[in-house]
Amino acid sequence: MLNPEISFRHNVMTVQTPDTFVNIRGGFSSGRKDVYFVRTLGENQDFLKTFEDLDGRLAGACKSGRIMYVRLKSLPNTLDSQALESYLSAYDSWKQGKPIITRIHSSAGVFPAVLDNATRKTVEIYKTASRNVSESMIRNYVIKLWYWMDTYLEEIVKDWSEVQNVKILADNIIKLQEYLFCYFSTLLGCDVLILNNRADISVDEKIRRLSSEIMLGSFGSAVLPEHAGCETSHHEDSSEATRNKAVRDNSKTAIAPPGKNHPQTTHQKQSPKPPASGKSPEVNGTGNSGRTSDNTRPLPEKSSRQTDKSTPQTDMIRQDARTSDEEGTRREKTYEELAQLASSIVMIAIHDSKGESIGTGSGIMIGEKGFILTNCHVIKGGYIFAVRVENDDKVYVTTDVIKYNAVLDLAVIRIERKLKPLPVYDGRSNLVRGQKVIAIGSPLGLFNSVSDGIISGFRNIRDVDMIQFTAPISPGSSGGAVLNMYGEVIGISTAGFDSGQNINLAVDYSSIRFFARGFF
Repeated sequence: MLNPEISFRHNVMTVQTPDTFVNIRGGFSSGRKDVYFVRTLGENQDFLKTFEDLDGRLAGACKSGRIMYVRLKSLPNTLDSQALESYLSAYDSWKQGKPIITRIHSSAGVFPAVLDNATRKTVEIYKTASRNVSESMIRNYVIKLWYWMDTYLEEIVKDWSEVQNVKILADNIIKLQEYLFCYFSTLLGCDVLILNNRADISVDEKIRRLSSEIMLGSFGSAVLPEHAGCETSHHEDSSEATRNKAVRDNSKTAIAPPGKNHPQTTHQKQSPKPPASGKSPEVNGTGNSGRTSDNTRPLPEKSSRQTDKSTPQTDMIRQDARTSDEEGTRREKTYEELAQLASSIVMIAIHDSKGESIGTGSGIMIGEKGFILTNCHVIKGGYIFAVRVENDDKVYVTTDVIKYNAVLDLAVIRIERKLKPLPVYDGRSNLVRGQKVIAIGSPLGLFNSVSDGIISGFRNIRDVDMIQFTAPISPGSSGGAVLNMYGEVIGISTAGFDSGQNINLAVDYSSIRFFARGFF
């Protein structure tokens, strides 16, 4: 661990109003800097007017070069494939004891040590706040921290200085990972004010106390307006204003996924033992919520048989080709055309070590060389998997479990057959409620049943992004595809609730793309 030579002291003075936050400035002396981490809760009568005044004053101070000002509105959960490769490499290097090298940050002075210290402290808090956190979950969260830093604190870290004055205003941060990013930012010397007017973060009291609270009133539904803007003020001298270069107002665009498991492809030739206690929760007619709490460690790594040398760029070309018409234009398909894609969905019969059948599930073809994506809970307890492909009388028997992740509830198995994989949605635009979807799976052993519905909501369950949809599914549907109208996989069916009508969940495309990258 690098010695940062700089420490940070939080909330040494009490901040009782948002106005105080604007005016207060932490001092720096003897290697220690004072920073402020504050949350406002609820709304009062003048909430929106107060915010507009607050935002305008901060933007004005930024334009004059007195401060740097960042407005955070949301933080994406996903990265594109090229960025992901870079951050994975940076993480692996850091774990070997080398300085952190990300896309944008100062490599001079003490900043590398400050960044190292901020990362380690944030990770330690994340580990205490998250149950059953695995090494892959830690890695993925560290990558998020660095990506968010490079994206939204670019001007701050590019020419970092321990005496710079940085103010961050964040809208309704209620998720643990985003909240800890705000804390992480204070360990880089930023003052952070979170405006939680709709709800507060739901975490352990010890974690909540990382920031001080300002109670404004009861929670409401006011929507904070866009920020006032801040054009960069440049000066050709060494003054503080030279360092205070820009304000960033991040948008809500998604970019592609960090999942919860390492993307390296591993192969298991001997009889696999994916979380192997008990029967599959989707045994014809005996399904439950479909979630699993089994061990998240990957199967033992053996020699890789991965031969798909595709790059993210060729993946995109291949996917676009599968969803294009004869003139090369991406278009929505008819229900009849979408139903024909059932030929890329398989039914999986799961057998125990004695060869006895213990259940059935579904799977999605994701790689030409025999790779099939399914749920981890579908193969749970299984040793032998009999795979049926539509319009093919042969039953493909395999014991080859390539990888699995119980937290994401995803797994990849392989059969000896060339497949017609479905494209996985690339996240070019956000999914929305009301969007039409098609679900294809084998409920109750009824091979490749097709149903239609809409996206009814978005959920985050145990830090996994889920799509709630209305297309009917039943036990045995798990592992099946949820498609958009372009025939792209936007999710994999993972759970249905018998007590609720049409309450069905799918792990979303971002987790699939991260977990299964390299296969398609």
